[in-house]
Amino acid sequence: MVFSRTAVDRHDANPDERPKKAMNSRRLMIVFYRTVVFFVLAVVVSAVYGWPWFGIAAIALTGAAAALQLGGALWLRRTQQEQPAESAPRVGRDFLN
Repeated sequence: MVFSRTAVDRHDANPDERPKKAMNSRRLMIVFYRTVVFFVLAVVVSAVYGWPWFGIAAIALTGAAAALQLGGALWLRRTQQEQPAESAPRVGRDFLN
């Protein structure tokens, strides 16, 4: 049986040909919200189990990650607003591809 290779197969075969997606503030905020969910889960699980040392470490690490992501998202949003319209990247139909 002969299989034809699709565009996805070609990109999987050679990752250097895969189109690069730039990080923008919207994507970073989605990652931030997901990290906040893990932070809340770490607090709840740590409270249930009596605040063990690994619970405190999980809270500290996810809290620090969330703070960095929020700072990065705010910084990206500010720099994107300062860009002139003609130099800003265009977002078209193939944005999510």
